Amino acid sequence: MPGTILSINPFGAVQVGYTVGKLTGRSALSLFHEADRETLRETQMELAHVTGVTTVGQQAASIAHEVDLPSAA
Repeated sequence: MPGTILSINPFGAVQVGYTVGKLTGRSALSLFHEADRETLRETQMELAHVTGVTTVGQQAASIAHEVDLPSAA
C-alpha cells in the first residue's frame, strides 16, 4: 500500500514518539492530525488538477507547433 512505512531509522522513530516495531507497516498518514490529513488530501487533489491542465497545455502547444511547420514533402 502506498504510504506504508517499510522501515525507519531507530533514531527517527524515537523523534516521532514510537518504536520501530510500532511504525513498521503503519500508514505514514496516520502520524498526522486529521486536519493535516485533510489539508494534504486537498493539496493532492489540487496538484492532480494542475498537472492535468499543464499536460493539456503542453499537448496543445505541441500540436500548434506541428501545424505551424511547413510541409517537408
